[in-house]
This record gives sequence, structure tokens and C-alpha cells, in this order.
Amino acid sequence: MTALPTNPLIRSEEAILKSAESIFDMVAEKYQETVYTLDTEIGWKLIKFVSILRHTAGEFAGVNFQLLPFQIEWLLETVAVVHGETGLRKHRVSLLFIPRKSGKTELAGAVELFMLFLDKEKGKETYIVASETNQAKILFRVCETMIKQNHFLFNKSDIFKGRKTIEVEEGAFNNTFSVLTANADTKDGLRPNFFIQDEGHAFKTDDMYQVLSEGMASRKEPLTILISTAGYNIGGAFHERYEYAKKVRDGIIDDPAFYSMIFEIPEGLDWHSREAWLKANPAISYGVTMEYLEDKYMKAQHNGTDEISFRTKHLNEWLNVSEIFIPYKKWQDCTQPLTDITGARQLIIGLDLSLTDDFTAVSLLYLLDSNRYHLTTKFFIPEKNIKAREKELRIPLRAWVLHGHVTATPGDTIDLDYLYNYLMPYLDGDIPCEICYDPYRATALINKIEAEAGFYDNIQVRQGAITLSSPTKYFLDIVKREDLTHNDNPCMNWHISNVEVITDSNGNIKPNKASRLKKIDGVAATINSLTRALAHFQEKGEVGITFI
Repeated sequence: MTALPTNPLIRSEEAILKSAESIFDMVAEKYQETVYTLDTEIGWKLIKFVSILRHTAGEFAGVNFQLLPFQIEWLLETVAVVHGETGLRKHRVSLLFIPRKSGKTELAGAVELFMLFLDKEKGKETYIVASETNQAKILFRVCETMIKQNHFLFNKSDIFKGRKTIEVEEGAFNNTFSVLTANADTKDGLRPNFFIQDEGHAFKTDDMYQVLSEGMASRKEPLTILISTAGYNIGGAFHERYEYAKKVRDGIIDDPAFYSMIFEIPEGLDWHSREAWLKANPAISYGVTMEYLEDKYMKAQHNGTDEISFRTKHLNEWLNVSEIFIPYKKWQDCTQPLTDITGARQLIIGLDLSLTDDFTAVSLLYLLDSNRYHLTTKFFIPEKNIKAREKELRIPLRAWVLHGHVTATPGDTIDLDYLYNYLMPYLDGDIPCEICYDPYRATALINKIEAEAGFYDNIQVRQGAITLSSPTKYFLDIVKREDLTHNDNPCMNWHISNVEVITDSNGNIKPNKASRLKKIDGVAATINSLTRALAHFQEKGEVGITFI
């Protein structure tokens, strides 16, 4: 009888543990001469536990967990690095940012079960949080199936499918694991010591994350894990955490308790490059295959929607659902705080006012030497509308207000007196100043400025494509050339990600304001400013406009 061929990718538990030794050495060496250390007892307990679990679906179903080197490193960093004196875990938040079909769901289930059965906390409350019911069911089924494939774990567990809950008795203590969906309305009172947020990019609000994080206050060693692919909502809370993680990783922000492992298309590599695919996908063959990526790539070359899906889900590149007018990476490359404006020769203030209860944007565009600019944006929104706007737009608006990126004005409609008082120091400053405004919405404020402040350098900017086409193209041009720097306001970053343009029969373009959910007020205010910036440079004969 001929033996059936075996899958050469499947390794025994012993082989996996043997290969883990070098990763233990690498992590331990990283923390030499620091206050932290790798607790090898916890580390081996963790890796051995995961390696005896069994996969739940696909060609590896029923096979012991095929731990890959990056998974071992991430697990050790997340759970087993401790303070040398206190023995407490170093990391309280751990982000794994990884493309689709890289085994993230099974890995989430494995680390959840370790925390439920073997973490030293007493009276454990552990959770996996999903954005929608179907994903919650998948996550629970993975954990349930892993338990059912291990007699020891199954005999210690009580599984409640209806509530998506698993309970494990530990002496006098009852430890629980539950899968939750994103609705946080009834979740106050939870006291988790551990939770996983799955696919954070898909959450419409940040409420559940905040509820669980605040519920950890009484726990001595709380741990939060974020596992996600990229998404389309650059204005969302998860994207902010992703950006924060990169700044911690790169040493820009000092936060020893935050750890991340990020797999995405590397800077400098084109999305057409197979090298980029390999860099972004650490589980090639065990999850996604090169043949699968080749097939998706072929479709992506001929269809814009398929391209965005391929780049977002398989290369972990943040893109908007539609084609982005201003490439987000180029915009981020222009980030630079303004430290000295004494050399600015002109300040052009762009206004984009809401009619009543929405965003109002003010752009402060400083004209510098050598045809360069610095842009500072400020946003205002009526205080009583913040919660509704946050829920509708899926943005962390309250956090933006708290950190000063957006200002809440009194009442439920835009406060013209507040805006007037905000603008006055700039109008009376040492730098020559002009205001550019859309007459449809800003006339009342401009009348107040002229009547009460005696300031008359106010220029109407008509909003048709003929007027806006050149400054819109010029905006893209100076971002691509990095001739513009900006103050990295997250609300403005979100507006940048929302920009789409419409084109008339003569090839003139302007930003599309038709979408109620894709706000671009900051961009509109900036383009109003750029209409005058172009005029200034052209009047001096310093710029001949050629667009990239």
C-alpha cells in the first residue's frame, strides 16, 4: 500500500520548540543591560501551550499549531518580557498589524486560551471584541474548536454557545472568556484583565475599547492586544493607534508599555514588486500563497476596486475606498511642526464655514522663502453636536477635542463671536495677512470683521471649477514636492484621506463636497488660501506653474 504524501510544511511539536530556542536567545539579548528581562519560565510555558493546540480549519486542521518565527517573537514580547525587580509584564498594549490570511484569527484564539488557562491573575475576565456578530461567531468557534481538540482543556471548561462564553474553575475562582461585539451600551461594569480587539480598523466607534480599557483600572497586570489588517478609515481611532505604534517603535515617543509588530509594504517598494509582497506577508505558504497573491494582483491591474482591496488587505497599505487624490504617505512625509515664522512674508487665512452645526475649518498658510509654505489647520464644531458627529462619521472626535485638534464652541450652532476672537490676533499680528473665503457661508463673519475690526483684506473665492482648478492641482503639486509642511492635525489628516475631485468638460477640477460622511472642510479652506498664494508668487514672477 502506497503511503499518502505528507505536507512538508507541517513540523512536529519538537521541531517547533527546537527552532524557538534561537528566538528566545534573540529576545533575551535585546533586554540585556536594561531593567527588563525575558522570563524564560513564562516564555516556554506560553510557547509549549500554543504548540499543543491544534488548528481549526483548512489544510492544517487538526494539526498542532505551526508556530512561525514572527509569531514566537511576538508572543514572547507580548507576554513574557517582565520588569527585573517587580516581575510585572513590561507591555500593557501589544499591536500585531498583519495582512489578511496570515493566521491572525487562530493566533488570537491561541493567546486568548493561554491567558484564560495559564495566566497567573485570579478571577480572570478575558474578552475578544469583534466589530460585528459574524466575526464574533468565527472567533468563538476557533477557541471552542481548539478546546475540543484537547481533552485536558475540554474537561476543565464549561462552554456556553448561546452566550459565546467559556468558564474555567480554578479553586475558589471562576475564570471567564467571552466574545463581545462592538456595541458598548450595556458593557459598563466589566473588569477585564485581558482583551483582544480584532480588526480594529472596522470599528465604527471607539466606545467598546474605552469601556474595556477603563474597566482594567483595578487589575495589576492588564494586557490589551490589537490584531488587525489595514482599513479604509484613516480618521478612525485604530489608525491613530497604528500611527502611535510606529512612533513608539521608531523612538519618537517614549512608551515602554506599548509594543508593536508591523507588517506592511516597506517604504520605497512599489506595490507591483514581489519583494514587497514577501516583506508584507510573513506567513507565506502557511497562510496566503504566492499563487493566490499573483491571482489577486492580476485582477488588481485591471480594476481600481480590486487594486485598492489588494493593496489594503494583502499589503497592509492604508487607502481610502476611492482613489486618493493626495497620496496619504506623501502627506505624512510633509509633517513638521512650525517653530519659527519670523521669516514668513505673508499669512493667508482660508475659511470654510459650516452653515449651522458642522465642522468649520480655518487654514493658516504661511508663505515662506523659496516658494515654500507651512500650513496649520484648526477646526471648530458646536459642542452639543460632538457625540452625534462622532458616531455618524466614525472618528474619535471627542479625543481630538480633548487634545486641542478641534475646538468645541458653545451651543448647537457655529459661534461667530468665537471665530472672530480666534482670528483677531492674526489680523493684528506683524505678518501681513489676508483672508480668503467662500462667500456662500462666510459673509456674516466677514461683515463682522470689516465692521468691528476695520480689516478689509478679505478676498472672495468662488467655488466653481474654473476658480478652484489651479489651486487644487497646486495643492497636490506642493505636497508631492514636499514644498509644504503641516502640523499633523489628525482631523486634517482625515480630511486629506477623504478628498475626491470632480472634473468638468474642459478638464478643470475641484474637490467633491457631495458626500455627507467624507468631510473635506480643511482641504477646502486650504485651497481657498492657495488661490491667493498662487497670485502672490505669480505677481512676483517667482513661479511658473507646472503640475506633477
